[in-house]
Amino acid sequence: MTALGPMDVGARTVSAGSVVTCMNQPFVLVVDDEEDVRNVVSYAFSRRGYHVRTAMDGAEALDAARAAPPDVVITDVRMPRMSGLELAELLRGDERTAHIPILVLSARDQAEDVLAGYQRGADEYLAKPIELARLVARVEALLRRPEGRLLASG
Repeated sequence: MTALGPMDVGARTVSAGSVVTCMNQPFVLVVDDEEDVRNVVSYAFSRRGYHVRTAMDGAEALDAARAAPPDVVITDVRMPRMSGLELAELLRGDERTAHIPILVLSARDQAEDVLAGYQRGADEYLAKPIELARLVARVEALLRRPEGRLLASG
């Protein structure tokens, strides 16, 4: 199994400003300030047929999600300009994006960090390093949830 870590890959991605036009394939927004992590996660999903868009921080991701809402957001916590937890709160507070599943992927894995993630809007919280197969499985589980699911209130 492949663990999430630095890797040189040629990921097939769509830039944050682009609009995805194919509606049949899931659309993932990957948010991390580390390029290697963005590339590895993007590659894992694009090779499975997902459309992938990346953002370097929460502010860029928020603009991208509002412009073209993804099917799921995968975000780091600690990033410049806007953290992943701030992003989760803002997505949950906007009726255009409140329904989007959010998976937090972070090196911070203490109980209080995980609880803060759920309280601020995450549907799933996974600690780095993570096996890519597990990450993909968790995202696929999130995408199987009914659209009308109840969201945790913060």
